[in-house]
Amino acid sequence: MAGSWPIRPSAVPETNSRAPQYQNAPEMTPGQGAARTAVNRRAAFPIRRYAYKNLTPTTRTIPASEHGMNWANVHKRLIPQIIRKGVVYSSSEMVKAGLYFVLPEVVYRKFEEIIGADIPTIEDTGPNVLTIHTYDLSAATGHGQQRTLVLNRQLRVSLDEFAQRFISGPNLPTGEELDDAVKRVLGCR
Repeated sequence: MAGSWPIRPSAVPETNSRAPQYQNAPEMTPGQGAARTAVNRRAAFPIRRYAYKNLTPTTRTIPASEHGMNWANVHKRLIPQIIRKGVVYSSSEMVKAGLYFVLPEVVYRKFEEIIGADIPTIEDTGPNVLTIHTYDLSAATGHGQQRTLVLNRQLRVSLDEFAQRFISGPNLPTGEELDDAVKRVLGCR
């Protein structure tokens, strides 16, 4: 639908007393489906992080979103998934070369902050081996041109070592540091 929609504060009816209040929601016409309603409700939130909400038919550049990646969320969800899938693959009779994982170099560098950059590598593939391919984007291209992926590095690590390093990590405090913190809180120091 081209142009702007008329704005009505009461466009999204409240279905229960705990429902969020949608201000400036686009006007709905009868027959619009649930998917359309969900899209309209998300677009109705006046939150700055949605850079697209300020787009108009005359917009020539997309404004910055002013938010960053939640790296902690990436670690706590993605690394355990890799470990779990790797364990399943390692117990399969059909999987001979283990799990392959392809990701951007910048993401793997964040992984290295958790598992350590000094994780021992191995040469051979096997069911309990995690093969990691990292990539970068090629140099900037002209308007309408597509950038390609450039292989940055390939390494193979033991799935068990990867999992153990995620659990114990190089950045965990020692037991002595925990004891000192508890004593400080209790005033025993």
